[in-house]
Amino acid sequence: MTASTAGFDVDYPTSPAGDPIELSEGITAHVLVWGRTEEGEQVPKEARVVFQPGAVWPEADVHADSCELVIVIDGTLEDENGTYPRGTRISAQRGTSHHPRSSGGCTLRVLYPDVVEVQRPAPPVAEGGA
Repeated sequence: MTASTAGFDVDYPTSPAGDPIELSEGITAHVLVWGRTEEGEQVPKEARVVFQPGAVWPEADVHADSCELVIVIDGTLEDENGTYPRGTRISAQRGTSHHPRSSGGCTLRVLYPDVVEVQRPAPPVAEGGA
């Protein structure tokens, strides 16, 4: 859930914003901020991505439209380059690729700095409010 107060947007990890988008079997994303590529395609700018235990990205994850910044919030992410436990920050340059997976499951915060922000999901309406 994302709440907006006094100019601050706060994302609560226990209540993901928006409906989950299934990226692949066992891998879902909750988009927190939508954006557009240089070509105008609507894509996530910021998302919370969840890998269920044993989930494997089905093909090379190519960072064609933006560099990618990943923070491992919980669990462990793995790829052919290493193992990344909770708290790890991974920065991938535009044009690079890898094959992510998670044998035990993990939650990630993924940001695409080169994507232009266009829309945040609407903040929730407080109970009893309009």
